[in-house]
Amino acid sequence: MDDDFYKERARQIRELATQADPFIKQRLLRLAGNYDAMITRTKPAALFNVPDISADQRADNNGRKD
Repeated sequence: MDDDFYKERARQIRELATQADPFIKQRLLRLAGNYDAMITRTKPAALFNVPDISADQRADNNGRKD
């Protein structure tokens, strides 16, 4: 399932909540929040311009070469 599915599902559930009694409304809004939480908030690092780090730099915690 992708982000569009989760967004649409959360929207549908919130729409149902507008017509529900207060107890059910609270539960539906919590459910919609769960779908919101499943939406990917960050993009994978491969999409960003991330510099390559050499094995030497990874081995040294502070990134300094001796």
